[in-house]
Amino acid sequence: MKFPLENESDNESFPVDGSCAFCKGQNPEGFIVFSFSAMERLGNTNSFAPADVKKSVYLIDHGVVENGGVQISEGITDFIFCSTKCLRLFFNSVVDEFEQAGSTST
Repeated sequence: MKFPLENESDNESFPVDGSCAFCKGQNPEGFIVFSFSAMERLGNTNSFAPADVKKSVYLIDHGVVENGGVQISEGITDFIFCSTKCLRLFFNSVVDEFEQAGSTST
């Protein structure tokens, strides 16, 4: 995998063909989306500072584990880790939580 990831079109999904971002395979049963979002806060403001934007990170399930998804964060811009080991353990725990949420909802 080469970083930064790039699309050949204006589509905001990666990859644009809907295949798996890692193995390039297809799952006819569904897919999982790792999503970052930012929305402007409602209210009377003329500022576009980071404080005026609601930021969220999600894992969204579309038929793979049948749980709808897991919100990883809201309002957090940066995640700080002491090592790549802790970074990997963090993402492993996110995926574990995602899978467990699916197993308890079926």
